[in-house]
Order: sequence, then C-alpha cells, then structure tokens
Amino acid sequence: AATFGLIFGSLLGGPIARKLIVKNRLRDELAEQTVEEDVDDTHYNTHANNFVYGFLLLMFCAGVGNVVSVLLTNLCGFSFPIYIGSMLVAVVVRNVIDHFKIMEFPAAEISTMGNMFLAIFLSMALSGLKLWQLVDLALPMIVALAAEVLLMVVFSLLVVFPVMGHDYDAAMITAGFIGFGMGATSNAMANMQAVSRRYGPSPSAYFVIPMVGGLFNDFFNAAIIAFCIGLLA
Repeated sequence: AATFGLIFGSLLGGPIARKLIVKNRLRDELAEQTVEEDVDDTHYNTHANNFVYGFLLLMFCAGVGNVVSVLLTNLCGFSFPIYIGSMLVAVVVRNVIDHFKIMEFPAAEISTMGNMFLAIFLSMALSGLKLWQLVDLALPMIVALAAEVLLMVVFSLLVVFPVMGHDYDAAMITAGFIGFGMGATSNAMANMQAVSRRYGPSPSAYFVIPMVGGLFNDFFNAAIIAFCIGLLA
C-alpha cells in the first residue's frame, strides 16, 4: 500500500494541477503578475561564490533548525519534525538578510541546490521500493487502493481547490495535497516543483504544504488511526 501511494502520489499531482491551471486559465493571471520578475531573471548570472554562500546558509539553517525543533519538542511536549525548525530559522535568516541588506541573497543558487538535493532524496527513496510486491496484492486491497485514488482525486477537485481560493496557489496546493495525501511530503514537494518549473513558483504553497504535511498531518493521523482502531476493535 505504501509503495502504491508513493507511485500514484507522484503520478497524479502534476497532471491534475495542470488540468486546473489550463481549465481555469490560471496561467494567464500568473503571467500578468510575474512579467517583471521574469524580465529580471533573464539578466541574472550565477556565480561560484554564491553557491558557497548558499550552501553555508543552508547548513546554518539546518543545524540551528535542528536545535530549534528539539527545543520546541521539549517545550510543547509534541514531537516536531526536524525540518520544521529549519524552516522557521530560514524564514528569519532570509528576512534579516533582506531587511539589513547584509548580502545579495543567493536565491537562484539555493534553488538549484534544492532541486539537486530533492532529486537525490527521491532517487534514494524510490530505489528502495519493492514494486514486485504489488503483483501479489489481493483483490480487496486493489479495490481499496483504487477507491483511495478516486476519493483523493474527487476530494482535491471538489474541496481542496475551491476552498484554497480557486487560483494558481490553490492549484499548486492541490498538487502538493495529492502528493502527501497518497504518499509523503517528499512527493508533495516533487509535484509542486514539477508544476512550478512550467508555470512559475507559488510561495504560499511551498510554505503551507510542508508545514501541514510534516507537522499537523502527523498529529491528526495518529488521532484518527487510534480512533478507528478503537471503533473497530
């Protein structure tokens, strides 16, 4: 079931987001909002030193964020994912650098390294999947998994997309929702990355999906699973 979820979580997110963007003409709205940014990006050149600065910033946020996650866990009594603290530290670091103009923030270099690290992580995760186990699944399991896929698609189209605002950010969040709903947060990030490469970034989605998928999702999953076990016991 986990293998099935990881595969279909990656296969469904991008095409469904593309369908929503094309059908609702969200790309035209996005193009009007990002014309100036696109023009600026065409004149940007990466530099080797910026990769070094970007890597050091990533390591700093990851290291300090690890400590922050441990402190949050000890203070609140809940188990926080390690990367939650890193996200919070990264938000502070980025705002401090931009506000005080300490340096030219290496956004393009960090984005490049992020894409590379995500690709390596997904390759390592998917290489360990035992795809042949799907052949031996019993018919009831196949029916249940097919129903899960159908439910996820219908819920995403009829609930997630409209509730999130019926705009480009909503389409991106829908892609991420399908990723971690069927698979894991890494699937969600890969789905959003694939969509953003073609249609442009969505800062709101990149903030909301990891936070919900990695933090709140764990709490609600534990409560729902415990409730269902008690109900069916």
